Amino acid sequence: MSDNRSALHNGSALHDSSPRHDSSAAHNRSALLSQRAAVILLLGALTAIGAGVLTCFNGGTLASAALVGGAAFGAGVTFFHTVID
Repeated sequence: MSDNRSALHNGSALHDSSPRHDSSAAHNRSALLSQRAAVILLLGALTAIGAGVLTCFNGGTLASAALVGGAAFGAGVTFFHTVID
């Protein structure tokens, strides 16, 4: 590794062939999710976690907590999709 460093300092190393990222090209990409969709999915996940934790604390098994959380996620996403405009 030190041989590569000394070669770089001496200028005798070949040019780096790694692709350069243009900062202006990075800003032209579209987002994977819209901000609205991200908020709706986040609120759905928080609803699912809350329902699952409450089910588990109430004496339910982890399997029942996961099922309740999944149902709460679906209901939460549907609800927040309707409410958030």
